[in-house]
Amino acid sequence: MSVKLHGIDVSVYQGNIDWKKVYDSGIYFAMIKSSQGCSVKEPVGNYNPFVDSKFKQNIINAYEVGIKCGVYHYVTCTTIEQAEKESDFLLSAINQYKDKITFPVAIDIEESRYCNRSLKEQNTKFVRIFAEKLKSAGYKPILYSYRSFLNNYIDLDALKDIDIWLAVYFTPRRTEPAPDFNNMTMWQWTSSGVTIPGINVNVDCNIAYKNYAQIKGDLNNDGIVDSVDALILKRYLTGSFDLTDEQKQLADINDDGEVDSLDYLSLRRKIISAL
Repeated sequence: MSVKLHGIDVSVYQGNIDWKKVYDSGIYFAMIKSSQGCSVKEPVGNYNPFVDSKFKQNIINAYEVGIKCGVYHYVTCTTIEQAEKESDFLLSAINQYKDKITFPVAIDIEESRYCNRSLKEQNTKFVRIFAEKLKSAGYKPILYSYRSFLNNYIDLDALKDIDIWLAVYFTPRRTEPAPDFNNMTMWQWTSSGVTIPGINVNVDCNIAYKNYAQIKGDLNNDGIVDSVDALILKRYLTGSFDLTDEQKQLADINDDGEVDSLDYLSLRRKIISAL
């Protein structure tokens, strides 16, 4: 994996963060908690969604210093009806900050008490409901959880189009090699023991293997998608030019995992529509 970007994920539990110090320490991205279906102190089955009390402060301040921002929602729904309402609440919480969100919106589903192991199809439907609404609203969804939960409670074969943010903590702690797990594009590798300037308590540390903040089609990384990018892709498809792994991610316009003539046509349409 040639792309390796360091990030953190934060919530109210990290208190007041000095985001300039975080940025200066080399942190590229932050996954910021936006919301939750109900408090974990409430009975299972309750629907009482809320916005994380530090969400607004965190996303505004992180964005202003140059950190690439994603968000995450902690899922507590236990029925399809609740999943519909909870996903709508997530969108209502984040839409006013859409211009600041360049990394994915994570569907954080990790609590077995909210998901019946014998109802894997329903649990998977919860994820699909969130993902489709996020896509329709112009966000990139990603599924967050740990390995055993995903294997036992979720039908990953039905979610092959959704990237995975995987929580795996090794002992002793390490950041490479990365875990080999389905379509994992982000790895939460520790929740403690790493000092991040600007944060006075433990914080989850992550590595992203895809730069979601880059513009699809911008193959020369000049901030503009234009005929120069189309020429680069055409030369690659005709065998006269090689793309780096990062460029291939940007050239996969339709996100089907392949760089081919369909992407070239999509890129040409994108350029023409911008004229």
